[in-house]
Amino acid sequence: MTHPPTDPEPTDVGAGELHNLARHRIQGCPAWEDLDPADPLEAGLIRWDYERARDFAAMYVGDEA
Repeated sequence: MTHPPTDPEPTDVGAGELHNLARHRIQGCPAWEDLDPADPLEAGLIRWDYERARDFAAMYVGDEA
């Protein structure tokens, strides 16, 4: 898995934006580009950000996402 993806989809972009908005409230939280999917904690953050992006798309975009 390449993180962040080299050819981002809308969900990738949304996950990154939501992560960067939330990370300002978490002291020491790395930027989206700096997350390491090999680290269990950071991999969890990546999964959580993608879940939030899919939920956001489902609420505001509908079934197109």
